[in-house]
Amino acid sequence: MHNKRDDILKNAKSYHKTFYNQKTFTGPSLYFHKRALEVLNTNDLENSIEYVYAVLTSWGMHRMGPTGAKMIEFDVFKESILNIKERIQFLKQYSFKTINETVLEQIEYIFKNICVMKSNISLVGNTKVMAHFLPNLIPPVDRQYTLNYLYNKNYIPNNIDKEWNMLKDILLNFFYPIANDTDFLELSQSWINQPDLYPWDTSTLKTIDNIIIGSKK
Repeated sequence: MHNKRDDILKNAKSYHKTFYNQKTFTGPSLYFHKRALEVLNTNDLENSIEYVYAVLTSWGMHRMGPTGAKMIEFDVFKESILNIKERIQFLKQYSFKTINETVLEQIEYIFKNICVMKSNISLVGNTKVMAHFLPNLIPPVDRQYTLNYLYNKNYIPNNIDKEWNMLKDILLNFFYPIANDTDFLELSQSWINQPDLYPWDTSTLKTIDNIIIGSKK
């Protein structure tokens, strides 16, 4: 992913500008994203779980009717989060700057034990959940932008261990190196500090996600 990292670092400002010029994501998708992060900072886990569930719905993870993506019932999702709440709380003290084997093991456990989608594919739904409970460790991953940009395809293996290996590759070889680049970190922080202009730049990792979307636009 060396060339992909270089592309993002070289063209960050241009892709970022394109992302915001497109004005693709507005309304409930932004509102619930920001509310989920705000409630998380109050340590109100019960409300956080509800807002994260709402985020995924507004991000198109549940389609009405007989076809399309389907989320599981709220009570099942809630129970899966409550079962790992201590691990989530433990990881809130860490970020992309402080990754070690213990942190990765905890991320893996959380990733493999979230129940949110009815399908056997976990990568997209689970990372969107984790991006709201652990925004300094996990970005949202999707097929249309993240996987197409990094791998030139949107294939996800139907196996939780292989999905974890894919996520680990994405984190360790792409997102974390970019986030730890001194110049990029300074640039992303300047955007994060201007929420009225850049409301989607809610963390350094989410900013990278926005830039990927801008590159595909």
